[in-house]
Amino acid sequence: MSSRINLNNRQVQRLAPLHKIILAATSVGLIALCVFYISGLNTIPQSVKAGNGNAVYPNLTFHDPVLISGEAGQVNAIYNFAEVDAGIDAHVEILDLYNGARVDDMDHFTAGYYKAWQPFVASAANTISWIDWRITFKKAGTNEDTVLTQLAATAVDVDGDGAYLKEIVEADHVKGYSMLPGTKISVVFNRDSCQAMSTVDNVANIDTTRTDAMFMMVFYNVSSIDYRTGANSTYGAEEVRQTCIYFKYFDVMPTPLPVELISFQGNAIDNNKILLKWCTASETNNDFFSVERSANGEQFSEIGRVDGAGNSSVMRNYSLIDSKPLQGVGYYRLKQTDHDGTSATSKTIHVELNEKISRESKLKVTPNPFGNYFAATFELKEKRAVQIDVVSLNGSLISSEAIFGEEGINTYNFIAPSTMKPGIYIIKIRDTEKVIATARMSKL
Repeated sequence: MSSRINLNNRQVQRLAPLHKIILAATSVGLIALCVFYISGLNTIPQSVKAGNGNAVYPNLTFHDPVLISGEAGQVNAIYNFAEVDAGIDAHVEILDLYNGARVDDMDHFTAGYYKAWQPFVASAANTISWIDWRITFKKAGTNEDTVLTQLAATAVDVDGDGAYLKEIVEADHVKGYSMLPGTKISVVFNRDSCQAMSTVDNVANIDTTRTDAMFMMVFYNVSSIDYRTGANSTYGAEEVRQTCIYFKYFDVMPTPLPVELISFQGNAIDNNKILLKWCTASETNNDFFSVERSANGEQFSEIGRVDGAGNSSVMRNYSLIDSKPLQGVGYYRLKQTDHDGTSATSKTIHVELNEKISRESKLKVTPNPFGNYFAATFELKEKRAVQIDVVSLNGSLISSEAIFGEEGINTYNFIAPSTMKPGIYIIKIRDTEKVIATARMSKL
C-alpha cells in the first residue's frame, strides 16, 4: 500500500515566543463546554494561569521518547518521555491499533512544535481506524504515579487531507472542552469522554495561530488519560498524518466554569409541552441558566432563564417548561452564565412530539448490532443537504452532523464515542422540513 505524507502543507516551525502564539482575544465566544468542575490548586513548575487568573495548568514538554517496554510501534509498547515537567515523566503506552492503524513515527519534531507530542499516525484505506494511547504521569525516574491537579491537552491542526480523510481526536476523563467560532470540527461530549472530528478541509501548517483547526480539552486530578488519534478515510490507500497534541493551556480558548452539571434531560408532557430538568452537584459564582432551543441542532435561541444558586456545595434541581415546543424534533441545550458574564454551554439533547416521517428512503445500518462503528446507507431522490442524528431512547443527542447528500445511494460512517453505553439507539435522516428515514440499532 502506498503512503502519503502531506508535509508540503506542514512547514517546519520553531516555537515562537508565547506572546506571538497566543492571540489577543477580544470577544471570544464559547462554542461548547460541559460538565465543569474546578478543584484545589497546585503550583507546578513551568505552569501558567488560565484566562480567569485562578486555574493553574502545567506547560508540558514531550520530546525524545525512549522505548522502555514491549516492541516498538506495537500494542503494549511503552515509551518514556523524561522530564515533561520538573520532577515528572510521562509514560505513553499503545493500547490498541484499531482497523489497520499503525505508528509511523512516535514523535516527529522537525515540523510543528518541539515541545508538543507529535506522533505520525498511519490511517488505513477506506475505513475508520485509530490508535488508542494511555498517557500516565510518573515521578521522574520512578514507576510511581503522580497526580496532575489540572491538565490541558490542545490538539493542533485537526484537519483533513483536502478530499478524502477526516481526522479524529478523542480522550476520556474530560471535564470540559473548548474551541473558537469558525472551527471546522464536530464534537460529541458524553460526560466523561469527548470526541472531535474534522471536515475533509486541509489547514496549512501545524500552527497555533490557526485556531480553526484547534481543539482543547481540560482534565482535573488525573494521573493518566486515555487518548485516541485516528481518521475516517475514503481514500484508496494508506495515509500518514502528523498529529500534534500540545499539553498546554491556550488563553485564547474559553475558560472552564466552576459548575458541575450532573444531568440535563427533557420529556414530553401530554404531547404539547416539554419539561426540561437539570441537576448540579456544586456551583460557584453562578448567576443564571438559559435554556436554548433549536429546530436543527445548530442555530439556537433562548426560550427561558432560571436563576442559579450563586454558591452551593449541595445537589440542586432545576426545571423549565417549554409551553410552545416545536412540532416534531426539538433540540435543547443549557447555557450557564457566571456573575462576571462568562458563560458555557452543555451538551445538546433531543425531544420529539408527534413526528411525521416521510418514507422517502430506506435506511440500512450495518453491522447491527454494532460495536465501535457502523455504516448507514440511504437513498435520496435528489441532491440536497440532510442532517444525520443519532439519539438514545431517552432523547439524548449522541451525534449530529450535516452533510450534502448525492442523488442515489449515500453512505454515512458513524464512530461510537468510547463512553457510548450498550443499548438501543435511533438514527434519523432529515432535511429542513421532515424526517426522511429512521432506523433502530443496538450497540454491543
